[in-house]
Parts: sequence; structure tokens; C-alpha cells
Amino acid sequence: MTRLRQFAVILISVVGLTSVFSHIITEWAGFETDVNQRRHFKISGKEYHAPPIIIAGGSIIGAAVDCDMLATNLERPVIPVVVPYGSPCEIEYLTRDVSNADVTVVGVSIYELDDQFISEFRADIVPITQTARDLWESHCDWAYVQRMINYYPQSCLRMLFPTLGRSMSVLVGVRAHLRRFLRPSAKGAPDELLKVNQSSTERITEWPRGRLLRNLAEMEGECLGRHKFDGPKRLAFIRLLRQQARHGKVVVLLLPVSPPYRNELVNAEDKAAYEKLVAEIAKEEPDVKWVRIDQLPEFESTDYFWDFNHMNLAGEQIATKAIAAELKKILIQP
Repeated sequence: MTRLRQFAVILISVVGLTSVFSHIITEWAGFETDVNQRRHFKISGKEYHAPPIIIAGGSIIGAAVDCDMLATNLERPVIPVVVPYGSPCEIEYLTRDVSNADVTVVGVSIYELDDQFISEFRADIVPITQTARDLWESHCDWAYVQRMINYYPQSCLRMLFPTLGRSMSVLVGVRAHLRRFLRPSAKGAPDELLKVNQSSTERITEWPRGRLLRNLAEMEGECLGRHKFDGPKRLAFIRLLRQQARHGKVVVLLLPVSPPYRNELVNAEDKAAYEKLVAEIAKEEPDVKWVRIDQLPEFESTDYFWDFNHMNLAGEQIATKAIAAELKKILIQP
């Protein structure tokens, strides 16, 4: 066998074994990798004979709304169009798969509208041509352009190596499994393997100081210590609202993030930039209804969050009741 053939055999063997190991780790760690399953939407309230309501957004609205409870309160079917780490960029495309709804409820927070946080599923959903146009129109700097475009070749490589670029998900999954193995009877053990639309009873209040600081550092590293609200997400948000307005009423839920997120990760200037974005879009789209769930006093407490972004079961119950009450008022309006 020639040296070239030996090299080819070694290369194929290494790639093959690495790929198999990557798939095994992914399956064991339990994090989500196939965004296409999000296109098969589970409908709550099928027994009600009325046009459905779309609940659209990232995992934050998935944790904030009990769709079964909402459907019962409104007596209408509810379709959750939710993707992990989702933002208006991804939801703009996913909502096109639902054509029979006459009300769209879009949930966003300061996290989803921050361009520095990029969904790892963006390249699986948003065409690269759309991304290129948004980057150009937003006048993004070259470093950000490179960061965004890199998701597309990475998405192709993930077919072989699903753990690529997902070190945080791997660490969280492995850590949770080890905790359960070492302390199977421990009460209140962190449930860090939750999927979208699942609820947790955990509270940030229960976190050890070390875990709080570690997670703050991880999230700050994810956004590179910066926050930006005038990039591609702004453009996609406006397109999403206009797209859905052609089918009926559009409601935007401004959702809360936890107190540690608000107090430790964003400064006064960042908060002002977020509020400016909300005010500008509300002015541009006067027919859209806005509901400020983030201003409910209950969400000033960490007791209603199981991590920095997501409400726990207690928070979900409060939010769903408030959302149902507001939607009832909006639905009877002409």
C-alpha cells in the first residue's frame, strides 16, 4: 500500500471515528440538534372550532406560555412556533409554514432582539442570501459579518460532527448527567436538559454563588461582552410583523429576563438602546398591539426564573394568565 493510500485510510478512519463519537456524545448529552422537527407544530385546543392563534418566538416564550392553558382560556386552538435560541430572524421563516391563523403573538425580550446573541440554528433556517442582505443593509462591521457567515459552513459540518460549536451544550448535558449519577436522590437537583416548551420548578434563588458567576461569565462570553440592537434582527422583526399582519392581528409580547441578566449583563446604555428599538418599531407599525409582560412586578424576583432567560413553572403560570387576559381584550377589538 502506498503512503498516499495509507494516509487516506488513516484520515477516513479518524474522521469516521470522530463523527461516531460526536453523535454518541450528542445523543447522550440530550441537547437538540434537529431544527426541522420544529416545522411539525403541536396544536393545543384542537377541540375548539375557530382559527388558530400562533405563539411565535424563541425558547423564552416557550417557557413563558402554557399553550394548553392559553387555549382553554381563549377557547381557540394555539400553535406554538418556537425554536431554541430563536429570534425574529428565524421566526420570520418558520411562521410561513402556518397559513390558517388570524392572530399572531410574537414573544421577544432584550435577549432575542440583541444581535450579539446569534441562534445556532440560524443557518438551518435563514437562507444565506437573506443574511447577506441584512448584514449589508445594517452596515455591520467585518468581525460581525465573519462571525455570522461562519455559521453556514459550520451547519454543513455538523451533519458529520453535531457537537461542533456546541461545547456549552455538551458541558451542560454531561454535567447534568454526572450530577444525577453522583447524587440520584438529591432534591432540587438542577434540570439542565430541558427542551423547548418544557417547564422547570428550579429557581435561580437556589443557585450556589459559584454557579451564578459561572453562568454570568458564560453568557457574557457568548455575546463577546457587547450588545447591539440595530442590526439584522431589527430588519427581520419589522418584516415578521408586516408579514403576519397580512393574515390578521399581530400582538407583540415584551417578555422579561431575570434580574441577574438585567442587572449584571446589560448597562443603562444597553437598556436605553433596547427601549429605543421598541419605541421605533411601535411607531413604524401602529397597527401592532404591544403587551409589556416584562413590567409585571412579579418578575422583579428571581423566584420565577429557572435560568437567566427562562421562567420556571411558577413564572409560566403568572405570565400565561396575564397574557390570556390581555389577548381576550385584544381579540374583541375590531
